Amino acid sequence: KADEEMEKSSEQLGKNNKKNASKSQKEAKEEMEKMKKEMEDAMEEMEEKEEEDNAAALRQILENLLNLSFAQEDLIKTMGKTRVDNPQYVKIPQQQKKLQDDSKIIEDSLFALSKKEPKIAAIVNREINAIHNNMQKTVQALADRIPSDASMRMQGSMTSINNLALLLNEALEKMQGNQKQKNKMKGSGNCKKPGKKPGEGQKPKSGSQPSMSQMQKQLNQQLKDLKEALSKGQKPGEKPG
Repeated sequence: KADEEMEKSSEQLGKNNKKNASKSQKEAKEEMEKMKKEMEDAMEEMEEKEEEDNAAALRQILENLLNLSFAQEDLIKTMGKTRVDNPQYVKIPQQQKKLQDDSKIIEDSLFALSKKEPKIAAIVNREINAIHNNMQKTVQALADRIPSDASMRMQGSMTSINNLALLLNEALEKMQGNQKQKNKMKGSGNCKKPGKKPGEGQKPKSGSQPSMSQMQKQLNQQLKDLKEALSKGQKPGEKPG
């Protein structure tokens, strides 16, 4: 009888050990799944952050390009109203030199961008070289007091600046479209999470969202004006007929 009791105890112990082992394996598997999910979430968050930063950088370059384009346009108009013997003429080469310096800063940002986006590298580099060449010859023509040459070169710069602005705007719109699609896909999954609204995908940077939205609206309006002028065949710096 004692042997039977011992056997039963041993059998029970074996069952308990199997049960405990099974429980441990289940817990370990759950822990691994949890860690995997946390890593995937962290990677996804890093990718979103990188996309946000890329979009912000793209938007900043686009804004700088548009500001440069409009500043060049204003200078063309000023030059058209200023004779070379006017004492105010000396300010025009100075302003053009400043625009040339500004364009170099934008060029550096664009070169860095083109390395990340090989598909647009050839176009970006071609337009950058055209801006650099035209800006240099504009400064020289203004110094030599040949406004006709300066005006032609200014318009050449503006054409390349505008081409780049339109190209970057297309890239930005595509990027934003992809982000919206991702957020829409993530939205259904986030509905089940407590404390999150349906479709709430990525967290905006604190304090940045309103200004980003406002900036985008302004850029969109400037680009709309630019596209309308170009579609009418209006040359840069020209007044509508």
